Amino acid sequence: MSLSKNVLIADEDPLLGASICAELAGLGYSCSFCRFYSHIEKHVAGHKPELIIINVNRFEDSCIDALKQLSALNYQSSIFIISDVDAPIVNTVANSAAMFDLNIAGTLKKPFSLSTLTHKICALENDKSGNFKNNLPPTKVPTPKWPADEILKKALQTGIGNEIHVAYQPQMDLCSGVLTGVEALARWDSNVYGRVPPSVFIPLAEKCNLISALTNAVTRISLSWLHEFLASCSALPPGTVCNQFRLSLNVSPKCLQDNTFADRLDEMLTTFHLSRKNIVLEVTETSSLTQYSHAYEVLTRLRLRGYHLAIDDIGTGYASLQQLIRLPFSEVKIDRCFIISALTSYESAVITRSIINMAHALSLRVTAEGIENEETLNFVKES
Repeated sequence: MSLSKNVLIADEDPLLGASICAELAGLGYSCSFCRFYSHIEKHVAGHKPELIIINVNRFEDSCIDALKQLSALNYQSSIFIISDVDAPIVNTVANSAAMFDLNIAGTLKKPFSLSTLTHKICALENDKSGNFKNNLPPTKVPTPKWPADEILKKALQTGIGNEIHVAYQPQMDLCSGVLTGVEALARWDSNVYGRVPPSVFIPLAEKCNLISALTNAVTRISLSWLHEFLASCSALPPGTVCNQFRLSLNVSPKCLQDNTFADRLDEMLTTFHLSRKNIVLEVTETSSLTQYSHAYEVLTRLRLRGYHLAIDDIGTGYASLQQLIRLPFSEVKIDRCFIISALTSYESAVITRSIINMAHALSLRVTAEGIENEETLNFVKES
């Protein structure tokens, strides 16, 4: 371990603060103590700590002001939270800090032994870089400024014809490991603006009434790919790909206002010699379906024709649960925000398990998006 690391302890309890300082100093750390959170800016400027241990007190909210000060200072190093409040409240504080673009490296519930704290602090240090590890994603990079909507709209109108391409996200059966399908994801590489993220161009397409044209382009590209992929599956080892391989397409409620949507989809399937049973239509923004009454009729017709329907944002609002009752969905997709935090958030874990149990009770297929490590994979399997 590298010695002389600067650590700041911010705690309104001087006895605990002094004890932590003494314990860490014995391990070679250079410690400073801040009793009043209002002084934290001065301590950071003077000592330049590489780690801040901050206490979140019950019935006190001054720690939020301290975190906001650190955000204003653009503090980039790690923060470790100690607290006697309940875990859900500590998680909320940590989430607030993340919204302030601060790096929360960990938390520890009081009461604890000093040896437990020092063990956790030492574990944070990366032996290779000599820096404290951050257990959260890197600080957000500044969002680039895009041109005004009207300018970007013209570029998108041109781009839909030749600049839009599709990325395919694989979907696996967790028990067998068989590839069961893919989700088609629109990507835009503009000749003028470079790679434009979906979070920019999809809302723009919705706003500027280009979403149907964009959906048609993505659908045609994806069905062509699916036709070629299914034709090549015979060369793959048995058990690699599911017999009922499915392509998932995102569909906006605005597209479902079009009376010809189902017929046009059927025509494209005929062109590429594909079956409706291979297609899953993921309905996005289901909370807004109530604004598009005709969408209910179109979705019912699609389901009667044999298409699979998936609710894309289950768990993110009461409205999406209402749609499970009103519409003939065959699948649910758990929002990735629950999956990626299921191991660290008790609430996310409970919600994830509840959605899975509810879906199975309703005989619905479940897709969990955001499984990025073996621990999360095992959690979803066991749920």
